[in-house]
Amino acid sequence: MLGPASCLTVRAIEREPPTVYTRGESDSPGHYHSQGACSWWNEPSNGSGISSTGNARTHHTVETLNTQSSNNMLWFPIPVLALILSWAMASGTSSGAEVLAPIQLPPPQTDGGRPLMQVLKLRSTSRSFAPDPIPAQTLSNLLWAAWGINRPANGKRTAPSARNWQEIDLVVVRADGTFLYDAVANRLRPLAAGDHRALTGVDSFVKNAPLTLLLVADTSRMEGLEKYPETRQWIWADAGFISQNIYLFCASEGLATGVRAYIDRPPLAKALGLREHQVILLAQCVGRPGR
Repeated sequence: MLGPASCLTVRAIEREPPTVYTRGESDSPGHYHSQGACSWWNEPSNGSGISSTGNARTHHTVETLNTQSSNNMLWFPIPVLALILSWAMASGTSSGAEVLAPIQLPPPQTDGGRPLMQVLKLRSTSRSFAPDPIPAQTLSNLLWAAWGINRPANGKRTAPSARNWQEIDLVVVRADGTFLYDAVANRLRPLAAGDHRALTGVDSFVKNAPLTLLLVADTSRMEGLEKYPETRQWIWADAGFISQNIYLFCASEGLATGVRAYIDRPPLAKALGLREHQVILLAQCVGRPGR
């Protein structure tokens, strides 16, 4: 049993910035590197790019009492130590995105599918979805068809974008959390824990669809926007190209889908930590047809 004078040695609590995945201005389109930062999307001055976020992770090192101590150590009685550790653990789990792990998707299957003319005949909008989750392979194929990289040599995509800005981000909203599609790594980067599907629209069915894809424009990637503000409207065309890709894939695979622009954007933007230069354009549900 420890006596009143018994103590534990505690090293100062240290914080470590999360890894942020971003596309730098000097990189080729779609090329990502990592750096330390605090936001899941960059500030405009940091260059174009995509990043994943979370508050700083907290680490604790506890050692038993040694006969010699160094000057950079703090000494606390056990009750004080317990209070500090409780605070540190609570602050370390305050970020929704931090409790999520990245999801590596299987390689997309780019062969097969129905002929284009048949798919165009089948294309339709649905407002009824079965709750069954989308399998990982189907999700990988869907995201690649929507906004994947089909020419790795130059990082270009399955949908066009004005001046190759590639300003649209594809955000995956599911019951287990919200993720950012990283087309280069074919991975889902964690953005926010919890089920945010109900925030993606005002219709009652949106909270039950297993998957909603948000099309978000990052206007900080649009070089020359300040000089030519009329080019801002091009983001809608770029989002439309991606939305149609989603429609065609779903028609080929027998999935139901429906795009929506009627979104209560402020609470959704707040939940995802969006900045002023990130604009929610469209939301598109995907799932098996409702029974």
